[in-house]
Amino acid sequence: MTGAYDWSYGRYAFAVNLVRREAFFTDSGRKWGNVKKPDSLPDARGRIEALDRGFVLGAGIVTPDEQISHELRATATATLAEKLGPFIKNEPSWQSARLQWLDLKVPGTDLRAHVDFSRDVMRADASIPLRTMVLLVAEFGAALTDEELEKLRESLPETG
Repeated sequence: MTGAYDWSYGRYAFAVNLVRREAFFTDSGRKWGNVKKPDSLPDARGRIEALDRGFVLGAGIVTPDEQISHELRATATATLAEKLGPFIKNEPSWQSARLQWLDLKVPGTDLRAHVDFSRDVMRADASIPLRTMVLLVAEFGAALTDEELEKLRESLPETG
């Protein structure tokens, strides 16, 4: 895969080039034993915009002093970014905060997806369309910019 958004098909998985990384899609978690582990967790300050999406339900954050899990209730009126942003921006111990995991509501469904940054894996509660999973991985796993996400959306066929 040499170009952005190029696909490859292998024996056990599909893969897509998401600009700065390749993402592999399979229904068998056993195949992930060979996935290279990330060198570091994503910087929470650099991902605060992603936490402002209404379908981000929870996050695990690691600071030098603590490990925090924060999950929104179904009745929450503020986004995770609104709740955690003041800490991430203003608290000295949170200046180096890293995201360990995210829980997401899969758009258009009642399903949840879980992003595990320490293992570099994303999974959903049940099968979801590949297009939907690719877009979630691109936005939350690969941290594509809005412009890159739009180009990716244009390159993916609509499902009906």
